[in-house]
Amino acid sequence: AEAAEAADAQRKKRKEGNVFGNVFIKETAAEEKKRDAEAAVDAAAEGGDEEAQAEAAAELASRKAAHAEAAEAADAQRKKRKEGNVFGNVFIKETAAEEKKRDAEAAVDAAAEGGDEEAQAEAAAELASRKAAHAEAAEAA
Repeated sequence: AEAAEAADAQRKKRKEGNVFGNVFIKETAAEEKKRDAEAAVDAAAEGGDEEAQAEAAAELASRKAAHAEAAEAADAQRKKRKEGNVFGNVFIKETAAEEKKRDAEAAVDAAAEGGDEEAQAEAAAELASRKAAHAEAAEAA
């Protein structure tokens, strides 16, 4: 019983603290409160008290609205993060393309020092491909 009370106190404290938490925590807390309100509606219906049923139904409507609002905010944050990741990925791709271009430039230099014309031609073709890929990535970024 003491452990259950401690757990309930912790849940209550967490729910209250979530008011200032991030949108995902708020969404979860709102869903928990909505479920609690649904359980209260069921309990009031079993009790047969019409006034209690009306109060529980009003609370449930309020909790559903709060949950919908929190879910909308969380969805907006998810979308924002996803868009941010797209931009982040573009910059990562640009950096990777630039590194590959530098590696190809080094291969051209090494082939030129070696004097092998076939290796030089292959390295030059690879460099041209890497330059094009880097230009495309840089444009996207």
